[in-house]
Amino acid sequence: MAVVDFIQKDDTPRLTRLGKIRLGEKATKTVTRDGKKVDIEYPVATEHFVMRDALDFPCQGAAPKTLYIIFPFPEEQSVEQWYRLYGSSASLKCRGDGQYIDYHIDEQGIVRVQNGVALRGYPEVREVPGGAKEQFHVKHGDRVACPGMSGIGDTPDAPHYTRCKDCKLSANLRFIPADLDRARFGYYQIDTGSKHGLLNILGALQHARQAFGTMVGIPFYLSLVPTEITFWRKGKDGKREPIRVTKPILQLEAAPAFFRARMRQLMEAKLAQLQATLAILPSGEGDTSPPPDLAPPSDTMIDGVYEAETVEELPDLYDHNDAPISVGADDNKSWRANASALITGLVSTIREHGEEPDLPDMTVELSDYLDTEPRPKVEALYTRLNRQAEKLKAKGDAIQGKLV
Repeated sequence: MAVVDFIQKDDTPRLTRLGKIRLGEKATKTVTRDGKKVDIEYPVATEHFVMRDALDFPCQGAAPKTLYIIFPFPEEQSVEQWYRLYGSSASLKCRGDGQYIDYHIDEQGIVRVQNGVALRGYPEVREVPGGAKEQFHVKHGDRVACPGMSGIGDTPDAPHYTRCKDCKLSANLRFIPADLDRARFGYYQIDTGSKHGLLNILGALQHARQAFGTMVGIPFYLSLVPTEITFWRKGKDGKREPIRVTKPILQLEAAPAFFRARMRQLMEAKLAQLQATLAILPSGEGDTSPPPDLAPPSDTMIDGVYEAETVEELPDLYDHNDAPISVGADDNKSWRANASALITGLVSTIREHGEEPDLPDMTVELSDYLDTEPRPKVEALYTRLNRQAEKLKAKGDAIQGKLV
């Protein structure tokens, strides 16, 4: 039995983080503060992933530029995004989503806001563009506004808090290796504060959901690619001027073999629907064969491996007792045997009624054709013959078999 008050509102059951992959190294420089010289650390981007804290992650070499990964969680967990402000001791002081502050502590370390709600009343100061300041009081239970991107930097263009100038956009990527033979029960993490890299990743995930219906379980290549970017800074005359630099930026791409396989599946499914539609048109109103440039490939080999035939969008076959015939990829032989029996029966029935079945041009026997042709072609042939048989049924002849 679980303890009912063990997990508080601000706690989330965690999966183990197996390692952290970094996008750079730390360098040291000497600066003068309060008249004293002190050494400080600062990050320096590298053109490869730093695997020092994730040595067991499967990759090519000790300094890989590409990782083969899978996102095991939905987007909000796989790509967690916040505006974050850290203190001098690297502790989190404030976190928001651009609309509301989710977490905030004051200078004494007292938590003011947690889970987006003020835990107590406190005075707050807000600055407006131009330098004027407004004082207001946050009440217990209030949602406290987060200015987000418009409040960041030295020249914010929206009302903001003084601390917002040091706030930065950041994201945590959580993933597992796509080499499942070496995967473990946990995840690896990459932190990034690059707006350009984050936009690349979110765009790729959006297109993945459109193409595959999900982003979870899709194999991706995550790469660091040298990219020219432009940012603006104040010149000596006080005017903003563009600066162009080349930096390693994160890019995300669905694995090409997986992408090609999925696109072929979708194409074959759509072609099967087109064939079925053309087959039910009255004679002379449509050709049941697809245009040559759209015809599905005769073999479905991908990188030397047969891909699974998609059947999700194709019609089911039914026997004469209206019992569905399985069309699962792992029951292909049974499906073809039943389809062959139904089509052969339709051919015999049509000939018994004095008509010639509408068969395609074949260089082999009908049985061999049914055993070797792709499933969409077999289903299209069944549809065409069944429609031909329906015309006989209209004359009072009963035909066994039904395609819905």
